[in-house]
Amino acid sequence: MRVKKFRTISLYQIGQMESYLSDMAKEGLFLTGMSRSNNIFKINEPADMEYRIEFGEKVLNKEMREMYEMSGWSYTCSFMGIHIFRAAASDTLVEIHTDPEEQSYTLRKVCKTFKRLILLEIVCSLIVIALSVSVTMIGGSPVINLLENNFIFIINIALMIYIVFEIAGQMKTIIQIKKRLQMGFYINHHEPWKKHSVKQFIIYSMLTVTIIFSVASIICTIQTIVGAITGESNYALTLDTELPIVRLNDIEKLEAPVMRTYFSKERKFLLSDVRVSYNVFIKEKEINEQFIQEDMTWEGGVYTPSIRTNYYKVYIPLLVPGALSDVLNKAENYFIRLPDEKSAIEKLDCKGLDEVYYIPSDMNGENFFGLVVRKGNVILWMRYWGQMTRTEVVEASQALFE
Repeated sequence: MRVKKFRTISLYQIGQMESYLSDMAKEGLFLTGMSRSNNIFKINEPADMEYRIEFGEKVLNKEMREMYEMSGWSYTCSFMGIHIFRAAASDTLVEIHTDPEEQSYTLRKVCKTFKRLILLEIVCSLIVIALSVSVTMIGGSPVINLLENNFIFIINIALMIYIVFEIAGQMKTIIQIKKRLQMGFYINHHEPWKKHSVKQFIIYSMLTVTIIFSVASIICTIQTIVGAITGESNYALTLDTELPIVRLNDIEKLEAPVMRTYFSKERKFLLSDVRVSYNVFIKEKEINEQFIQEDMTWEGGVYTPSIRTNYYKVYIPLLVPGALSDVLNKAENYFIRLPDEKSAIEKLDCKGLDEVYYIPSDMNGENFFGLVVRKGNVILWMRYWGQMTRTEVVEASQALFE
């Protein structure tokens, strides 16, 4: 019978790993193979065994194998240029390496490989960090971008940094062993090892959280794709559709409103629709609603009021202020048409709402304007076009949250 055990000791911690494998043999677990993260054992009668770790080419050198076998050591397994031998513990057991300084030369190639690898990882990490930061800052809304992408950018950066530190730690261990050998000290083949450590617990906890975030992000992506195919994430809006936002008729208060659904009969382009984004840390919807009132005229044509609303429900309280700042930045830029132009955001004091901001447009501030409303962890960004004033829109918002 074979069992797998997660590897908690690095293969480059030579003394500790050899000691660990010997202790496992005393419990009846004998190493038969290794994978990237596990040691594979075969269950048998407990025995007192000694293990030795050698570094070399990916394929075991024939001369090395013969040299060990002649000294009473049997080949166990190999993994990524690391070869392991074992023998029954005995006072007459012959050690292959009798000169520590000469043994240090076997680690020179490993040190060079680690140096090249860590340089490559640092370059890759810098590229990932630069790309992640640039994508996060798109639109000047880093908090919203992070929430919409389930913190996947931070996860990527954290993983790259972890890989760099892990490689650096292993390289440091090998360099220390090499220096001690050069000074004439033998490797301690019975070096004490810890079953668990605080460092390992922290690392494994972080990796677990990272995996959970990554899986959640993948699920959200799949849900978004499925929603787009089935029409659940982008569908036509009707007067009966229930949404946690200010509806156009809450402002207009028309007796018989007619919702304008398509741009024209020939072009099936939705004018009134709902778009849903699936994320873990933020619930987000974009709602476009437009009326056409044949019996009313406005600005020389038929009265066609509209409201476009972005709904955000942030599930992390600490990020609500940052998300609000991002929404305000989006709202301000929405009405800016020239590079040097600035939109005058006015903060309003409205009972029943935590924060209300008014953003006028340069086209027609009285009839085309934006409002950003926050109540708790819910943020609404509305762009209204019609005959009503900002007071009616604010009152409708107050009524919504009552």
